[in-house]
Amino acid sequence: MATFIISCEHTETECRDLDREMQAVGVADVIKGRDFFCSCPFGHHGGWVAVEGESADAVRRSLPPVFGSHASIYEVEPVRF
Repeated sequence: MATFIISCEHTETECRDLDREMQAVGVADVIKGRDFFCSCPFGHHGGWVAVEGESADAVRRSLPPVFGSHASIYEVEPVRF
């Protein structure tokens, strides 16, 4: 399995839509139990999480529709310094 970063940057209005979707359908299994880094409380509307998956398309398909439509998904390689 490959590692991917899901990046979901959005506007304040879109933030409310994303929150409503998460409340309605729950947290996507692919991100459950992971550290989700959110900058929304500090004025920049975005969130980032590292996940494993078969492909970027497979990761996107595992997300709720509104969240998936706002997400950019990048394959990454961990580097330790």
